[in-house]
Amino acid sequence: MDLAASAAGMPSFGAESQDPKRIRRKAARHGFNQQLDRKKFFGRVEVESTIQLNICLMIHITLLMLTFIVCGYQYDPISDMAAVHANLRTLYNVDQVESAKTPDQVRAYMQSFVETTYEMASALVDANTMDSIDPWRCFDSSTNDVCRLKYWETPTRLKQRPNYVDIDAIEKDQVSPKNFNRSLMDCKFQPGDSPHDCINWNPTPRGQLNMNYTTNVMGLTGEDPIIMDSRRQYPFRSVVALAPIVWQSRAKIVPCSGFGNRYNEDLLNAGHCTVDEPCDPSKTTSFKGTKQNPFTNRKQSIFITYSEDAFFCIERAKEETMWYDKTWHPWATLEDLTTGVLRKAKRIGGKNVFWKFIPDTAYLMGPINGTIFFDQSNPCSGCTEWGASCTDPMEDGPQHPMWNENNMSYRCSMRREWIRRFLKAEQEHRFIDIQTSELTIAALVITPQGENYPDITTLVRVIFTVEQYGAYVARVSLSSVSETISGRWLGAVALVLTVAITLIMHAVYNYVFINGRAGVFRMVLDTLCAASVLVYMIVNLIFEGGVSPSAQLMASFIRNNQDDYVDSFAGILDFAENIYTLKLFGFFVVTALLVRIITLFEVHPRLGLVTAVLEQCADDIFHFCVQFALVYFSLAWLGFWIFGMEDPNFQSYPRACYTLLRFFIEVDLSEQPPSEFFIVYAILYIILVSIFLTNFLLAIVVEAFAVVAQRISENDSEKNVLADVFDSTVIATKQRLCSGWPFAFRMRAYLRETMTGMDAHEMPAVTADELYHNCIYNNGQHYFKSLDDVKAFLSFYAGKVDLAESRQTHLYMDGHYYGESEEEPLGRNHRQSTPAKPDKAQGPAGVAVRSLTVALPVSRMVSTAVQTEVSNLALGIAEELSRAHCYSDDHMQASSSHLNNAASLTYGSTTPSIANWPSAPSTPQS
Repeated sequence: MDLAASAAGMPSFGAESQDPKRIRRKAARHGFNQQLDRKKFFGRVEVESTIQLNICLMIHITLLMLTFIVCGYQYDPISDMAAVHANLRTLYNVDQVESAKTPDQVRAYMQSFVETTYEMASALVDANTMDSIDPWRCFDSSTNDVCRLKYWETPTRLKQRPNYVDIDAIEKDQVSPKNFNRSLMDCKFQPGDSPHDCINWNPTPRGQLNMNYTTNVMGLTGEDPIIMDSRRQYPFRSVVALAPIVWQSRAKIVPCSGFGNRYNEDLLNAGHCTVDEPCDPSKTTSFKGTKQNPFTNRKQSIFITYSEDAFFCIERAKEETMWYDKTWHPWATLEDLTTGVLRKAKRIGGKNVFWKFIPDTAYLMGPINGTIFFDQSNPCSGCTEWGASCTDPMEDGPQHPMWNENNMSYRCSMRREWIRRFLKAEQEHRFIDIQTSELTIAALVITPQGENYPDITTLVRVIFTVEQYGAYVARVSLSSVSETISGRWLGAVALVLTVAITLIMHAVYNYVFINGRAGVFRMVLDTLCAASVLVYMIVNLIFEGGVSPSAQLMASFIRNNQDDYVDSFAGILDFAENIYTLKLFGFFVVTALLVRIITLFEVHPRLGLVTAVLEQCADDIFHFCVQFALVYFSLAWLGFWIFGMEDPNFQSYPRACYTLLRFFIEVDLSEQPPSEFFIVYAILYIILVSIFLTNFLLAIVVEAFAVVAQRISENDSEKNVLADVFDSTVIATKQRLCSGWPFAFRMRAYLRETMTGMDAHEMPAVTADELYHNCIYNNGQHYFKSLDDVKAFLSFYAGKVDLAESRQTHLYMDGHYYGESEEEPLGRNHRQSTPAKPDKAQGPAGVAVRSLTVALPVSRMVSTAVQTEVSNLALGIAEELSRAHCYSDDHMQASSSHLNNAASLTYGSTTPSIANWPSAPSTPQS
């Protein structure tokens, strides 16, 4: 027997069994009339109804989030991509890239990037990437700027080898009778518009067929290619299939203003002087000799000017779309190096860029006049100083014989010697210059897998951004794509779409049939969450339905064209950036779903602890954030203002804010002691932010937690969350199907309306008679089949937790119940079927009278002494109100009469109706 029932002298049946039939039989046999504490009973049905109304929605949204996560997991092998990225970061030594701050340092890192890329090239990638390669340099083992073959070698030594490569035959461009004589390179099979590329398969001298050759000439036809010999085993998991590519966006040159304009125009007179006209001597630079001239005995003044502006001004916000490329390549002409080759910008990564595949960073440079000279008659001989025969082809101009050479098969050809000396000499930056706004070097790395795992294609990019004032800022980006395993992923997509569509229907159903207008915000929120998931999945399907980057790359290999390779780079970059943007959108979608699930944790008091704490301290946190923002951003500005020109961590205001955030997370100071003022600044920040404000925030949250925890501990209406969920769903459904008992949310609606405007703790007990007579559906049918059914229902609830009313003054005698004198049943159904009666009890007297009217009918078990005390109290209230002249004598007499009548009901059989209380006058009477 529980304590409440024992106090009332009645047995408890709820704890013995949850079978409604057994409870009903025992209650009828014992004649037991269980009476429940109204406040506790309402708290219990509140817990159960909240679970019943929201648990399905909570499960639905949780299922949507889980299926969305599973779908994203099936889309990309994220763990494998992370392993590939970590390996590539190590191989490309990206930790050192931030130290590159000058063009020479940038070139040094780019050279190491190129060498690392060729380390990972398992084949001759230049054959796939470069438009043309000189074969004599490619097969020369001393060449290191092109045809980097580390794992293979050309079989040029042993003639008895079946795959021996005869370099002389290739030089003479002759084939052997042993070659397949129906080659596609035969002019008979070539289209008429390209006869210069085909082979004349007629005997020499009329054709190119040398009848004296006894072995195949390898390399001149596709049927007899050069078969490389393995030199050593390839050691890497990933492979590079294309040469590195470099691209840059270029800013426009704009006229200088201020000092720049005056320096070029007025001081240097740059670009305004010619040999045919006299210059303005006031606008030329001059200097005097240190000693007197020995011939004239005077100190000479030397005047100089410049053929063009000494420097230029640029605007980074404006992009160039055309550019004359003056960079070097082995067969560059004098015009290529002086005038340049016109390049048109291509759209890559949302910017207009100029691109170039490079096997070495020398292909980004250019020769400096006067630094490369050699003997024209014997280029390989030593030529240590300038002379009549030792000249620089760049300075000699078009008359130098090197520019007319078209064959470098001879080892001591002028072109070959010029290339060798250029690669060793000091070089000029031609690709990177003042107009360069952003420079990118990239490599395409493929990690092949077996049939059970998708291939991973990674675009490794190192990006150097040139700021408006010339500073280089480097960053590394690795973007990976893979072939999605369509079967499993499409199945997950279908499941996600199904769950999202049904969630929208679920939200609309809750709005129409359950929550009504009060739930419009929740309906809109749930619909937006589901619609966001639908948008994400549809866009992802569109991306997957297009041409995949891998297919585009394979097509470019077949066409073997540089423009197609660049399109492959751009396609992979665009696809990776689109997927990344989509993932950012998905991040916010998952975050929204997670926040919605957390808000739905309010289905149970213990699960809703986090949201309850946040609600409790939301106002305090808001005001704390205002103070924190004021202190934080003010200190950030002070750091930027004082240390910005000295410390890179404070060189901009956003950087200063980030630095303070790092201070907030961890202390990151240099080994050398900073200045005294910086120490004062750091101490100020630590005191204000790390000590005071942080602890204030902690105190606010702890205080709110204590309030919420105390509230939960005082709540006797809930149990363990699993038990309450099981009780509110499985057991409640069983009761509904087997016994016809109403769900908890209907009982909550009834109790809530009976307690409107009242103190629930002081209201009388809930009895079986009250629920049986007042709980009626709109169609007039009672919630319960019989009075015994209600008694079993109350006994069942009393057995869940301690709900029994133990206060004797709040209990009813058998046959009496709250609201028994009303003409119509109390509660929601009654208010829907009949208009509400006007409340005549207005003003202070009415409130006092109504409160007593509610409290007095429950005292049917109180002695006559209590009745006498209540009568005296009613008369006292009436006299005090009469003295205050608030009400007329008629009102006082009526009020006193009603109070005495209510008190007399301690032993009576009827309860007066609240609606019959007299109303107060509209104006006080004097």
